[in-house]
Amino acid sequence: MAPFTIITEDAITRVDALVEGATVRIAVDALGSATGWTVKPEGLCRGAVCIPRALWPEVLGDALIDLADLARMTGQVLALDTDEGLAVLSPGAEERATAMGTLHAPAFTVNTIDDEAVSLADFRGRKKLLVAFASW
Repeated sequence: MAPFTIITEDAITRVDALVEGATVRIAVDALGSATGWTVKPEGLCRGAVCIPRALWPEVLGDALIDLADLARMTGQVLALDTDEGLAVLSPGAEERATAMGTLHAPAFTVNTIDDEAVSLADFRGRKKLLVAFASW
């Protein structure tokens, strides 16, 4: 087992992971703190959403869960860098498309050029124009 950092929309968590080539597996008991998904009698659950055990019987054979299996079962996108001990789990395209269809911007905070934090919520009730660019 080696230290591994898992980044999700909600948290950045450090866990022990078994890394074998491009496969990263973490203990089921660390799953909740790292990803928000927990194992319950009814299945793999996060909030009110549960994936029945019948759909993933192979996952808990040795009390470890493969992050790629978790991403596949939960409809997430997984990016791994095993050399750096880093995994990023993000909502998949379907969830993103649904969120974009609402036309509601997610809450976010960024730093200004003067290194002052500014949040979208700071402009509540006023019209906003967001401009984003990338240098690549």
